[in-house]
Amino acid sequence: MTLLLLLGVVVGLHGLQLVPEAIRDWFPVAAQFALSVVGFMLGERFLGKKLRETGRLVLSVSIAESVGAVVAVLVGLVAVGTPPVAAVLLAGISAASAPAATLEALGFVFLCGGLASLLGVSYLFACMVLGAAVANRAHHHTRPFHAIEGVSEPFLVMFFLLAGFQFDPSMFAAVGLTGAAYVIFRSVGKIVGAYAGAKLAGAPSSVSNYVGWCLLPQAGVALGLGLLAAERFPERGGAILSLLVGTTFLFEVAGPIVARVSLKRAGETPTS
Repeated sequence: MTLLLLLGVVVGLHGLQLVPEAIRDWFPVAAQFALSVVGFMLGERFLGKKLRETGRLVLSVSIAESVGAVVAVLVGLVAVGTPPVAAVLLAGISAASAPAATLEALGFVFLCGGLASLLGVSYLFACMVLGAAVANRAHHHTRPFHAIEGVSEPFLVMFFLLAGFQFDPSMFAAVGLTGAAYVIFRSVGKIVGAYAGAKLAGAPSSVSNYVGWCLLPQAGVALGLGLLAAERFPERGGAILSLLVGTTFLFEVAGPIVARVSLKRAGETPTS
């Protein structure tokens, strides 16, 4: 994923500019297709039956770390003088962490995304709702998701390339204080929130002390929301997306390292 983002930056508008203008004109359509597929899959993973089956601990930690990140980032960004609109958008995005009959399934997803656009509502959230509805109500709910997963790789490649393509280094440099505050307060909010959620659920110290550190990586959902922000708020969207792409590099490089160290300290990794 990080390499795809980097490739998008290199060939993008502020890199080598290797993409012809005629192809660039199709990027908004390609972005909608990619985000529709991503939204559908996220709806099943985060709003489907699996979430209810994971039990009280995971649900408590998920809610607490999300609320913690949103509150911490919002308060922190306002404190350093970030414009309110940008602070609210980044606070909402900060909660996101990295997750983990084909033509018929794709057709329903694209139809949902297209109708949402015609009605003036978010196609990303519309497809997330569709994914959640299928996961919770369909008798054979796993079939559409397995079908989508089989062909999702090109859309995910497109998605990360598009995010990197729109990265503007000058905008990222211009939001230096806001970017630093976002990284710090998002990390603090997730760590403290996850700790509180784990304690409320009665988790042992080996879980509550380290679970928040494992939730720092930031990827698909945050970038998807950043692309939506760039589309809906063009006056601030470019800066927000550039900030998210830049901080995603940081979180995706440092996050897994921190997570591995935390898991080792919690005794959750095999010892040789």
